[in-house]
Order: sequence, then C-alpha cells, then structure tokens
Amino acid sequence: MVSYHNLGLAYMEEERYSDAANEFIKLVEVAPKEPLGYANLGLTYMRMSGKLDKSEEWLQKALKLVPDDPDIRLLLAKVHELTNRETQAVTTLENTLKKHPDHIRTLYQLALYYTNVKDVQARDRAVNCLVQVVNALPANVAASLRLIELLLQSDESDGALQQMEIIQQTLPRLPDGSPELFQYYLHYFL
Repeated sequence: MVSYHNLGLAYMEEERYSDAANEFIKLVEVAPKEPLGYANLGLTYMRMSGKLDKSEEWLQKALKLVPDDPDIRLLLAKVHELTNRETQAVTTLENTLKKHPDHIRTLYQLALYYTNVKDVQARDRAVNCLVQVVNALPANVAASLRLIELLLQSDESDGALQQMEIIQQTLPRLPDGSPELFQYYLHYFL
C-alpha cells in the first residue's frame, strides 16, 4: 500500500498522471476500503486533460467510504467548479461546513466563490469566512489582504485598518514595497 501510494504521489509531482493513476488503481485493488486511493485517483484525473468525469467518479467512490471527509469534499467541489457547476460547488462546501465549521481550506474556497458574486449578502458571507480563516491563521497574508479588500469595498475602513495593523505586527518583515503602501493606507484611514 505504502509503495503504491508513494510512487503514485511521486508520479503526480513529475506530472506523469497516467503512471500515477496506475499506481493508485493498484492501491485501490489491494486496499478497497481505504479512501485515500480513490481520492488520489480523483485528484489525478482532475489534473489530466479531459478526465473530469473520471475524477468525479473516483471522488464519489471515496466519499462513499468517508462521506464527511472535508478534503475529499473540497476536491469534489473543485470538479464541480471546473465543470461549470458553481452552485453545486458552493452547496458542497456549505454542507461540509455543517460538519466541519473550522475547515480552513473550505472556508477560504467559499470566500473566493462569494467574492465573485456581486451582492451584499455574498460579500458579507465572504467576509465572515475570511475572518474565520484569518483568526485561525493570522500569518496568512493572502487571506488577510483579501479580507482588507472586501472590508474596503464594504466601507468598513476601521476593520480594514485593524487587519492592516495585524499584518504589520504579525510579519517579521513586510515584502519589498509594502511598508510604503501600508503607511499610505494607514495615513489614509487616520
């Protein structure tokens, strides 16, 4: 099992997806009750051109073994997105949060979806998801910056300022060019 799994992952890193799929199929054959083989097959087919239907098929098989696994559900949501079923992707992620309300990757992905919807409720939902991500991972600069952007769009400059100050305190050194930008915004809000 370990050999098939590790070799499959190595092939995936080398973008040898057919070889990776063969290893994960062997893993499924020797361990049919282990969801990891099915999930890795789903991921492998997701990365292969024109194989999203097979990706979904293998991810569904993995979910039959572990219906509430948030990482597998996240992969399934990605397949839904890639096949132009964003509504189904959002539903899958929202349902995941019912069982795993603190799953960071699900929260972040939902925030990305809701950011693209142009209404106040969706933006508020995106802000709520990002607040949870930032509270759990304060050093996640990408989530913090996206949150600042959404807060500014919502005319919540106090919240945006607070997030900027947290970033400045959290990071030992800001990326090049950032201190000037931060100072500009800090003075702009004060």
